[in-house]
Amino acid sequence: MPKALTAFCCRHREDIGYIILIFISACIFFWNVILHPGQLISTQSVSGNDITDFFYPMYSYAYSALSEGSFPYWNSMILSGYPLAANPQFGLFYPPSILFLFLPPATAFGLSFLLHVFLGGSFMYLLAKHLGLERICAFFTALVFIFGAFITSHIYAGHYSMICAAVWLPLLFLLFDTALQKNSTAWGLAAGTALGMQILAGHIQITYICLIGLGAYLAYQVFFFLGEKQFHRIAKPAGILAIAVITGILISAVQFFPAYEYSLYTTRAGGLDYSTATSFSLNPGLLSLMVSNPWSGPVSFWSDFFAYPFWEYCTYFGIMPLVLCAVAVFSRNKTRQVKFFILLSAAALLIATGKYFPPYWLLYKLAPGFDNFRVPARFVLLFSFSAAMLSGFGMAYVRSRLFGENVKTAERVIIITFLFGLVAAGAAMLPVHTFSAVRIGLAVLGGLLLTSAAVLYARFKNRFKGKLFDITVIAFTLANLWFLHMPYIDSNPVSEIYQDEPFIVFLQEHARGYRVYDPEGIVTKNRLMSMGIAEINGYEATVLNHYSGFLGDNAGRTGTNYLSVSAARGIQELGIKLNLLNVKYVISSSELLTGGFEPAYSDSSVNIYRNIDALPRAFMVSNIQLADSDENVPVLSEPAEVEIIEYGPHKISMRASCEEPGFLLLSEAWYPAWQASVDGEPGEVLQAFDALMAVSLQPGTHTVEFTYRSRAFEVGVVTSVAGICLVSIVFIYRWWTVRRKRSGAGTQLPASTALG
Repeated sequence: MPKALTAFCCRHREDIGYIILIFISACIFFWNVILHPGQLISTQSVSGNDITDFFYPMYSYAYSALSEGSFPYWNSMILSGYPLAANPQFGLFYPPSILFLFLPPATAFGLSFLLHVFLGGSFMYLLAKHLGLERICAFFTALVFIFGAFITSHIYAGHYSMICAAVWLPLLFLLFDTALQKNSTAWGLAAGTALGMQILAGHIQITYICLIGLGAYLAYQVFFFLGEKQFHRIAKPAGILAIAVITGILISAVQFFPAYEYSLYTTRAGGLDYSTATSFSLNPGLLSLMVSNPWSGPVSFWSDFFAYPFWEYCTYFGIMPLVLCAVAVFSRNKTRQVKFFILLSAAALLIATGKYFPPYWLLYKLAPGFDNFRVPARFVLLFSFSAAMLSGFGMAYVRSRLFGENVKTAERVIIITFLFGLVAAGAAMLPVHTFSAVRIGLAVLGGLLLTSAAVLYARFKNRFKGKLFDITVIAFTLANLWFLHMPYIDSNPVSEIYQDEPFIVFLQEHARGYRVYDPEGIVTKNRLMSMGIAEINGYEATVLNHYSGFLGDNAGRTGTNYLSVSAARGIQELGIKLNLLNVKYVISSSELLTGGFEPAYSDSSVNIYRNIDALPRAFMVSNIQLADSDENVPVLSEPAEVEIIEYGPHKISMRASCEEPGFLLLSEAWYPAWQASVDGEPGEVLQAFDALMAVSLQPGTHTVEFTYRSRAFEVGVVTSVAGICLVSIVFIYRWWTVRRKRSGAGTQLPASTALG
């Protein structure tokens, strides 16, 4: 082992020990992953798990293409094709995604969740220690953050990219605060590197929320500079934040630039309407979930009444941490950091209420970016982050002399906790509750409150001292959070999740080279894709706007549109578009009496009908409707022959023969990154029928190639490489400078000066 590394380990062995404990805790929490590495983290008890419905199909498709030597620029399996690599939710260039190159997707997802929970805990520990907490309190803070309901409930929901992005929040704050304290551009670059990793993780809304948190922290610091009349210190913090943001964009440009280009053509271009933007706002009544976790009773109880999807509204982070938060909030000796986290937690909850908070309308209208996102409730991330920090400070106050200086505060917190515990326990015994889940929840809450009051009282009377108090608080909190959260982190064999039902087998055998239409949502979301079956519907957060308009509002699931319509209505709405989209089979739950369709398969629950007039993936027509032109009906060119040579995620080639001028129409959604060549000469990719791709051909036999080439991606690659090189050069230069000073002075400088 190198001497420098040995010296580092010796200096920080206690910190390393706590980080190892965080890792062990994460392994215990994900025991299913450890014992069943081949199973997929999923939840079959409730619909809406994005691992099974979105991420597993996408990652399987993309990394299968990569293993075959083909880069997954494009995914033709859903929505008649869309730019997969440009999808910001996918996070193809996120470094930890390398796991998917070497492991089966199911195994990679499990290990990645474990890795990110461990990283989130480690970053939180380092931040809490940086803000002045003792190691044991920092360790407690980390556990509350990673095992609180925000992280665990979104794992339950399968929000993989959200978890990957959220865990970088503590490191962002740590590096940004260090940059402010040291007034250091180099540390600003380090914060930007963490931001770049967060952007690459794939959930841009979480990055946006985190940047709002950083902006609030900057404004908070500037406020004190103004109060202290240190006007000369105001400009540099804003410059450091700007450096961090620019650095983050530079490093993530390979993802950021294509994603920005893609956003210009999606249904979110220009912003969402206010009703959509405020969907899934946190109803103030749901703040009761801060003390009553929905997982303490059947999930269906909450989903059937008022809290579906409950994972968006969870503010639960344990009862003992909540009581310790109260100690921190009401303490008379609050530090500047504690005051900030109190303000941030309150602001986060207010913004999370969305439409229930009237000033949100001003944010929607005036604040850049607010109109591009749904689910204001996700601002709960900042609350969960702040609450975890406050609980750590509360524990520190209880352990220190500050507890003695706040005797009245301590007494009030203990008495109020005890009284609420009695009320909850008494209410659990009342014979007025219809649902057993209510009794269970109240009984659990009462027990947790009474136990918390007893532990604090014992500490107040000096019965619990030193390590005994620390171990009790941590063990009690882990038991609380693990007991409620751990059972719902489930895993299942992939073969059970994606079962080969007889009708799926039929489609696999007969639908090759064609697409399927499932307007009623009989097959859950993207599961047809998992079976290698292409469809015109699909589950995706962002959808190409022109394609969405082409399908219309009554074509079944398009993106996050959960509308299901009968097969008969869908066929009527789309008409000839089904032929243009290469749809050969329609799935229906009832009998179809529609011309042009004949029965192909039937069982007790599913009917499949064959479209007699289905067109191939590529065909010749004598006329097309260009975008923004008058509507017309395509006329097939006869005689004409089209032979597909290659159909991949970045190249589609074919040989076309025609005896009269016409258009080669491709039943693939139009996107500007596609370029065409005819017999090796550049050709124009036309936007036919406002949604599909076409190219003009003269009589004769031609070789036509459609090639995906994104200028945004190419510029992004160069920019990311340049950004990484720039940051690396700065870090290496700083390290070399510090090393020279050490050698010249013959002394050891603190390790923290390396970037200062």
